[in-house]
Amino acid sequence: MNKTGSKIFLRFFLFLSLMLLVSFFLHAYLQHISGVGFFEKQIITTYLFNYVLTLATFLGLLYFKERRAGQLGFIFLFSSLLKFTLFFVFINPGFKGGVGVKSPEFTSFFVPYALGLFMEIFQIVRFLNKE
Repeated sequence: MNKTGSKIFLRFFLFLSLMLLVSFFLHAYLQHISGVGFFEKQIITTYLFNYVLTLATFLGLLYFKERRAGQLGFIFLFSSLLKFTLFFVFINPGFKGGVGVKSPEFTSFFVPYALGLFMEIFQIVRFLNKE
């Protein structure tokens, strides 16, 4: 990765870390006041899962940005499909407390996923607008 790519990744890493950290504590607090509990419903696992996968996806997008810029959208879609597949394999079995996924379980996964997805989309748009 060149110097510009490293700078972009560092900025993305810091902003994503801050955003997910603030979101995590707010989310845990809202769970607590709604009676679910601070760290219930695998909130730590889902935030870490989404954090790591978002960073890995972004690193992959940076790598492919210079090699396959025309296919960046497809790579992004594939990475989203991969995230959901990994969710159903590793995270979803831990949610089986009854039939289906309940609202606190859904938000435990979806809030960090949506924030990471927003960050990735925002950065892809910036990539594509520069070309």
